[in-house]
Amino acid sequence: MDETILVSKELVKNNFPKRNPDSNKGTFGRSVVIGGSAKFVGAPQFANCSSIAILSALGKASMRVGAGTSTICVPAFLADKLYSFTLYSGICSLKTDGANILYDEKQIDELIISSSSFAIGMGMDNGDAKSIVERILNKGSQNIVIDADALNTTKDIKDYMRRCILTPHIKEFSRLTGLSVEDIKKDPIPCAKRYAKQKNCIVLLKGTPNTYITDGNVVYLNTTGNVSLAKGGSGDVLSGIIVGLLAWGMEPIKAAYTGAYILGRCAEVSNVNEYSSLPEDIIAQIPNVLDEVMA
Repeated sequence: MDETILVSKELVKNNFPKRNPDSNKGTFGRSVVIGGSAKFVGAPQFANCSSIAILSALGKASMRVGAGTSTICVPAFLADKLYSFTLYSGICSLKTDGANILYDEKQIDELIISSSSFAIGMGMDNGDAKSIVERILNKGSQNIVIDADALNTTKDIKDYMRRCILTPHIKEFSRLTGLSVEDIKKDPIPCAKRYAKQKNCIVLLKGTPNTYITDGNVVYLNTTGNVSLAKGGSGDVLSGIIVGLLAWGMEPIKAAYTGAYILGRCAEVSNVNEYSSLPEDIIAQIPNVLDEVMA
């Protein structure tokens, strides 16, 4: 049986190099979150808030001002709604049919030129994630987090070029693979490895208490987290954390297991009880967890 590597504080710490004091916001890349629809309006904001904190990668919440290197891309009709409470992020209006994001080659090419990483799918409903992902894969070199609704619309892509991190929970993974939930639960590691190898991607299979991360060869097991994460928006925060790590240059497999560790640890150290916890409570703990990791 292949070795499964437990994700630990020590393992994660090695992924955070010391930063050059001459750095500026451009040094650490620009993350782009693409999501939102008439049906779901909150998810892109959650994802971007967490990517901001990781891009800053400092131990204080005030350093989320690193948000100058992140952009939320939403359907045009949502942009005005975001301006009033988005303090640090750029906001980009995407072409829409009135409900969902439509693919516009010129818009996506402009994002490719100016961006370091992408997270796609949060609250996107039936938006054209497939065309967007294919364009980034073929035209750009960025790594991509594929989550939520984009998992369904991009599942026919045959080769993710080792640049995509798919973040399904078990039911979503069942839809992707055609396997039953029971079969996946019974043997999650071989199922995840096969799919990662078949699609040439990284699979982050979310579960409780265990999350499995694999590129089809190596398997990482993350055990941080608790029932506080059983709330809508937690997965969006995870995507934001990972896209922030990717933006400043962490390689995809490391960004995937590091993001899973940080999200789970944020839930563990939160002082908000498991009944009342919301995604923003998890985001608020990112600086504390980074302090802990880098101590």
